[in-house]
Amino acid sequence: MTGPELRKARESLGLSINQLATLLEMRPDTLRHMEMPEHMSSAEPVGRRTKMIVQSYLDGYRPKGWPCKSS
Repeated sequence: MTGPELRKARESLGLSINQLATLLEMRPDTLRHMEMPEHMSSAEPVGRRTKMIVQSYLDGYRPKGWPCKSS
């Protein structure tokens, strides 16, 4: 999963950077850097743990504390 693929996954889940960062127990700035294209100097690689967790969210898993949208 590349940075742009991570951003697309987050957006398809309907999560903000802050929401996904909270679920992943990381700082929002770290997630922002992971979502950057790899050729950008401040980009960070998407770690294996992050890839596995995000994929489980894409597959339908919802952990306790999943952000709810108000109706």
